[in-house]
Amino acid sequence: IAGSLQSGLESMAFRLTDKQVEVFTKTFKKYDKDGSGQISKKELSTTLKEMGQALTDKEVENMLLSVDHDKTGEIGLDEFLFLMGQRMAERDGISEDELLKEAFQILDTKQKGQLKWADLKKMLTTRGNPL
Repeated sequence: IAGSLQSGLESMAFRLTDKQVEVFTKTFKKYDKDGSGQISKKELSTTLKEMGQALTDKEVENMLLSVDHDKTGEIGLDEFLFLMGQRMAERDGISEDELLKEAFQILDTKQKGQLKWADLKKMLTTRGNPL
């Protein structure tokens, strides 16, 4: 899938505007103290608190585990943007089914109601979701 389509999918599927992506990227980099491109559970908790989202340690841990596919205990920028998109969708009352439908519509460029396995597999494997 072309980079622009993939970028569009990420923004549209999780309802993040370009401005929100920019702000969340700056926020992520601010809390990535060592410049590793990853933030820990503690850094995520601090980030969320400063964004006005005071969560319990267990809630932060569950959030982290939901996107930490490589099980490092840290998340990268893409995973952070995914989380922020989820939080925005939850705030706006958007269901997971609605998000999936939007994502499908973006991928279904020919509007045939179906996707080619090769295209879907390429998108998933380049996004860190091994099949």
